[in-house]
Amino acid sequence: MIRDILYARFGYFPLPRSQDNINEDLIKERQEEEKVKCRCIVIRVDGKYKDLFFEYIIAQPGRLDRNYRRYLNQTLYHYFDMVVPR
Repeated sequence: MIRDILYARFGYFPLPRSQDNINEDLIKERQEEEKVKCRCIVIRVDGKYKDLFFEYIIAQPGRLDRNYRRYLNQTLYHYFDMVVPR
């Protein structure tokens, strides 16, 4: 679901994938989450989307780490009706 939200925000349409590929990504995401040992959500995205995303982040004024966090937080707050932290 989060992957679809990220794709939609950029108007990105990935190539259709088989159910085997989707299941493989889900397994790898869960394995990565367990490796990290902290509360996080790991999302695997297409390489093309990743390029678009980072090109957008780099083009924004300011520090890259702040731009990255701000974009992801805005997306999550908007789509999941979370209250923006102060």
